[in-house]
Amino acid sequence: MVFRREELLQLLDDTESMLLNDGTHTFTSYSYNASEALDIAITSSEIFSQCSWRVMNTIGSDHFPFLIEFKKRQKVRETQEMFWNFKKAKWESYRDSMDIKLSLTPFTNDLEENWKNFRTIILDNAKAFIPRGNIRRHVPFFTHYASSLKPLLNKRDGLHKSLGDGSLSTLEQKPIK
Repeated sequence: MVFRREELLQLLDDTESMLLNDGTHTFTSYSYNASEALDIAITSSEIFSQCSWRVMNTIGSDHFPFLIEFKKRQKVRETQEMFWNFKKAKWESYRDSMDIKLSLTPFTNDLEENWKNFRTIILDNAKAFIPRGNIRRHVPFFTHYASSLKPLLNKRDGLHKSLGDGSLSTLEQKPIK
């Protein structure tokens, strides 16, 4: 065990990496009433200060899930998915504008050029006379924060406390020393 720890520390030093763990246990043996920090989280030294690590509550497994958060802000261009609202379209204005623009556009024998012009006229008129809306995005629900789980977690914690196993409290997990 000591050899593995020394080997891991040497590897971290050689690769300029750092441990995110704070010593909080990530595993509990119900049979032996023991808790250990079995899982480790490693990051590069460049981003260590922007990372956080914490153990979360579990609902029945002897392994606790843990969350690693990366707190660096980065500008991300998000494309909005939009739809055409045909029910609110101004069809008479659309038709009149299409007639005018098509009559003013010279069409030639070049099929590609004609198609490009025709498509541009249709899209320009659609943008002008058919309103658009944003498609709502689905936001996934993270179950550890579900209000429906709170009573179950409290009941589980009460059972652990009644059995004398205070180390499993979901309110406060203490680091192993």
